[in-house]
Amino acid sequence: MYRLLGLIFAVSSMMALGGCQTSRKEVAAPQPVVTVEEEPVEVEAWRGVATEQDAQLLDALPAAWEEALDEVRRRYRRALAAEGELLDPETRLKRPAPAPGTYRCRAIRIGSRAARVPPWSVSRSGFCYVGVSGEQLSFASEIVGTRIGGYLWDVKEGDNLVFLGATVPARTKTAPPYGSNPILDWAGLVERTDEFHYRLTLPRRTGDNRLIVIELIAAPDA
Repeated sequence: MYRLLGLIFAVSSMMALGGCQTSRKEVAAPQPVVTVEEEPVEVEAWRGVATEQDAQLLDALPAAWEEALDEVRRRYRRALAAEGELLDPETRLKRPAPAPGTYRCRAIRIGSRAARVPPWSVSRSGFCYVGVSGEQLSFASEIVGTRIGGYLWDVKEGDNLVFLGATVPARTKTAPPYGSNPILDWAGLVERTDEFHYRLTLPRRTGDNRLIVIELIAAPDA
């Protein structure tokens, strides 16, 4: 009997020891913690200058194009077709920066916010000027009703430039700095549509028209 009790005790001890060993095996070793640092998102320079409202306006430009063109097609289909690629928002050629110099310009206003205002009108031809200030291009328009001035900003990996400027007040020659008076501010995109042929698209959040498109054609002999 004592031998039997001794055998039972030995077997029990071995089972207990085996259980302890199993428990030790089940304890997972601590895993190293890997911390991945995300690279900071590079904010384009123009977004650091533009107001939040103007940045949103430019981000929503594709929808503004679609809405304005849908309205124009109902009554001015032939006039729209005659403008060709100038008023095709999908036309954006590489190298969008216009060379410094004089350009012959006109303004096309499309889309209307008021029943009394036609959704299509074209200004008389005038002159625009692209200059250089430091390493940045400047732009000024002398078109009657659209006298504006400001600077052009590069867009990373884009086929356009951002224009940020302001209206030239009456009886003055130059525009005030962008952001100094939000009522006078303008924001738009410059794109190349053909050789020496550009457009500046200016979406409007107020006023009679949804979009103003300024056509720029190089005029070196002007």
